[in-house]
Amino acid sequence: MDSEQIVEGFERVQKWDADVRIYLACQILETVVPPQIPRPRKTMTLEEIHAMLRTDTPPPTDEACNKIIEEERLKKYG
Repeated sequence: MDSEQIVEGFERVQKWDADVRIYLACQILETVVPPQIPRPRKTMTLEEIHAMLRTDTPPPTDEACNKIIEEERLKKYG
């Protein structure tokens, strides 16, 4: 189909009643299949992620956490 035929068809359709044009537009849109977005591939298990994030140092104590929080608050609010 060349551009002249498209323009001619469009000009013809513009003369139709609005409800018929809307119906045609819906029918055309239903024929368009949206591209499927592939799901990300799982490359690591949860256990592997945990192992990667594991450190040799012990977790901070409650006192150390409270100190960190207080320091961050002072940075943010002065």
